[in-house]
Amino acid sequence: MGVESVDAHFDVLALDNLIDLLVQIKERNGDVGADLLHNNSEFATLEEDLRMSAKYQSLRQLKPLRMSLRALLDVTDHHIRRLQNECTPFFHQKGIKSLPDDILRCVFEAGYESIHHLHGKEADQPSSRFSITLSSVSRHFRQVALGCPRIWICLSNAMGRDLLALYISRSKNVGLDILISHEIFREDMSFGVFMDIITQESQRWQIVVLDIDGNADQLSTLCQYRDLQIQRLSELHFFLFSPDERTSRDACSILETWHVPHLTHLSVLNCFIPKAAPWSQLHSCTLSFHPIIDENEGDKWDCYQILLDLHALRMLQSLTLDFYDADQSEIVDRLNTTSLTLQNLNSLIIILTSCDLANFMPSLFRGLRLPFLSELAVKLNADNSGEFAAESLLPGANPYPCLRVINLMLSTNGTMRLGSFQTKLPSLEHIYIEHFVGRVPPFDGIHPWHSVCFNECSLEDVDAEGIADMFMRGHKFQTLTLVGCRVAPSCVETLKSCMGSKLVVV
Repeated sequence: MGVESVDAHFDVLALDNLIDLLVQIKERNGDVGADLLHNNSEFATLEEDLRMSAKYQSLRQLKPLRMSLRALLDVTDHHIRRLQNECTPFFHQKGIKSLPDDILRCVFEAGYESIHHLHGKEADQPSSRFSITLSSVSRHFRQVALGCPRIWICLSNAMGRDLLALYISRSKNVGLDILISHEIFREDMSFGVFMDIITQESQRWQIVVLDIDGNADQLSTLCQYRDLQIQRLSELHFFLFSPDERTSRDACSILETWHVPHLTHLSVLNCFIPKAAPWSQLHSCTLSFHPIIDENEGDKWDCYQILLDLHALRMLQSLTLDFYDADQSEIVDRLNTTSLTLQNLNSLIIILTSCDLANFMPSLFRGLRLPFLSELAVKLNADNSGEFAAESLLPGANPYPCLRVINLMLSTNGTMRLGSFQTKLPSLEHIYIEHFVGRVPPFDGIHPWHSVCFNECSLEDVDAEGIADMFMRGHKFQTLTLVGCRVAPSCVETLKSCMGSKLVVV
């Protein structure tokens, strides 16, 4: 397909102004401030007539400048399309080996990122093998791969000494991802040996996943690395499996000595939260709780007290709470007597596995005070006991006055009473429900919702006319979306006839 030619005319005076502008930008080392094109402070001291006259002259200069830039953009777009049409068939014929090195480098980095993102917390992950494989394909691939430091950034205790040194060398000065798993240590790579090597590069750490079982030897080794200077660290994932309470507190005290001025996300399992600055400035946090056994007492210790550390994170905006086997009476009793207020939180995700829904969920949500919560997601895995009830999320009247979005990933059967949201959440706009099996009874009244989406749900005994009427009564309602849902064809036809284009079936 040919590309039409594009003619353009540039006003000479406007080009002079454009050149002057580009010179100013160059003199500022490429920085463009709000005052570059039009500085209001220059007119502040003028009388009104002179001020408006000066502003009008500025306007007359800016419009031709804008027209020149648009004409230049049109010409540039034309040549880009022409070159793409000429180059694409050639590259399709020659394949990836003919790509310029900079494009091939982008392909390598994109491939690495996709694998690393999928397996990001696994110490024995395929992203490291990906880099070695790439550099072994051909001399050209090896040359390009060695010039891509970002595909050599993952250091794990699954590596031997030689491979670890190779990755440190090839990653040059870019940020490093450090992955440590208590399940993988090699005979030639103990926890202490690995820490000795990688802490020499601590100034380059950007993501750390530290997964240990908290035994005395590991904790003693970790104690040797207090006061680490980790300037680039943005994410820390620290997992302790089945520690006693003292071990959890000791591990926290070590982390608290690390200097992490740019940390934005902390994820911990069975560990207390560091509360000293800059940890107290965290914006995002994930807390996971698995069964915790105190070896001395032979019983579970009350891990809910870890939640109380969240009081110290006054800047926290996003929180994930992941509970496993959380039906123990100690936690429920604490939730019933202690409230947790998170003043600035706007996003909350709750994940429950092997929990007693009827006992734990109401206690959990009664214990939370979230005045500015905007998004709430609840994920219930398939092996929970008891039936889900929407009412268990909603203690009192209007418990989340700023809530706009609710996402329920249920993997459970039951009855979804959306009427609870209508009466208790007047600010709610969007509802997403996934993997639900059961009934959705209609309700009376007018709701404020903009959209409702059912994803991979099996909806039984659907009162299609009642459901359609319920949704259409909303003055702001725009879309009901059914994605991969099992619904009787006759019900879908009824919904279509009642809702028209506001029903979307995928």
